Amino acid sequence: MKKILSWTAVGIMSIGALAACSSDKKSPSTTKAPAVTTGDTSASGDDTATTTGGASDENAATVDKFCSDVADLVAKGPTASDYATKLQELIGQGASLGAAVSADPTLQTKLTDCLTKLQP
Repeated sequence: MKKILSWTAVGIMSIGALAACSSDKKSPSTTKAPAVTTGDTSASGDDTATTTGGASDENAATVDKFCSDVADLVAKGPTASDYATKLQELIGQGASLGAAVSADPTLQTKLTDCLTKLQP
């Protein structure tokens, strides 16, 4: 049983590492010159860049859900009747976790802490 948990953690971490190394951005084979504008855009009064925290919040929610699922599984213990099923569900979350961590690297520590709970 300890080997299963260890290999599961290794598998999830591997998927996360692969997803973190991949790139969703497609770069063009040639670069284009930026468009030249002659108007003054600062006159509009909105010259500050705004970012939304929606994607970051979604990534954090993905990791939080995984951590709560891990905590529930660890609390039940390996003798629970649905342990193997829940463990497979956790493995299935690997791709979304990898994407979340690659989008927001600050979540890596939290994810690593959750994964260490799975190891005996």
